[in-house]
Amino acid sequence: MLEHIRHRPGMYLLGPVGDGNSQSDGLYTILTNVLKFNIYELEAGYDLAISLDVQDKIVKLRSFGKTIPFNALCESCEGLTYFGLRISNALSENFTIVSYRAGEYMSATFSKGVLMSEDTGLTSENDGVYFEFMPDREILNDYVFRMDILTEIVNEICCLHKGVKINLNGVEYISYNGLLDMFDQSLNQDYRYTPIHICTEQFEIVFTHIESSEEYVKSYVNEHRTKAGGTHEEAFRKGLAYALSKILKEKITPEKCCRGLLAIIKINVEEPCYVDAGKHQLGSSHMWYDCFGNHGPTIYDTLRYGLLKAITGNYEVYERLLKICPR
Repeated sequence: MLEHIRHRPGMYLLGPVGDGNSQSDGLYTILTNVLKFNIYELEAGYDLAISLDVQDKIVKLRSFGKTIPFNALCESCEGLTYFGLRISNALSENFTIVSYRAGEYMSATFSKGVLMSEDTGLTSENDGVYFEFMPDREILNDYVFRMDILTEIVNEICCLHKGVKINLNGVEYISYNGLLDMFDQSLNQDYRYTPIHICTEQFEIVFTHIESSEEYVKSYVNEHRTKAGGTHEEAFRKGLAYALSKILKEKITPEKCCRGLLAIIKINVEEPCYVDAGKHQLGSSHMWYDCFGNHGPTIYDTLRYGLLKAITGNYEVYERLLKICPR
């Protein structure tokens, strides 16, 4: 059932298979697919803590929160509902999943995507899910998990999901400020003003400026890194220029307000359309489409009005923006 994934692993890993020495290697996609599956349960309204233990080639992950219904346990690893789990299962030599629910448990063990055994019984474990898996050496060659890369991945995920606790090999990671924490960790620059942090249900943005003629924008769509940018980055540039023009009451071009710009953007887009198979560049112009072909607001409108609303009337932010475009 999952043999097509094993025949073309690079297609499903959205990058090179690799050996673990680069963060873009497929080894880390196999791990993050499982990690993100557990984190999405938090967004369903469950308080979530995750324990992640990586030793040699074995990954053990225990989450405490929502459980998987027993009748959906195998489907979660074999079916289309959780496609990331399906990929990780297919590309692992051994893949075990256990659901703990109200004093009972059910487990399923797979090998290279094939169900080998199931078990049920009573347990004293708290509700949640346990995973243990070993990525396939036949596909990934002589791979190694690098702790520096794992730490960077966990830090990034915590910043994208404010409040999630992840314990990696005994060290706890948590972000209380979302993208602002990521900004402070990854962009070690001399800022012209304190970074501006705007957070709504649809997007989160942190930005400031430095003394430079270049710009640096890091962006995410539905928590997926878009390394080649796309329509959301272009909408942010135009939206920022629009907001500044309205507030400062003069024509501000995107080129002017983006010189020396440092920004991190995260936007939620329903059914995003990507330009490339690796999902590195967003091509969507609207926030969502329905089954009848109707569309929601444009990404540009969402960002420009969101920026304008967040900045208007905020004297402190106004003073900072004057440093970008002095009158």
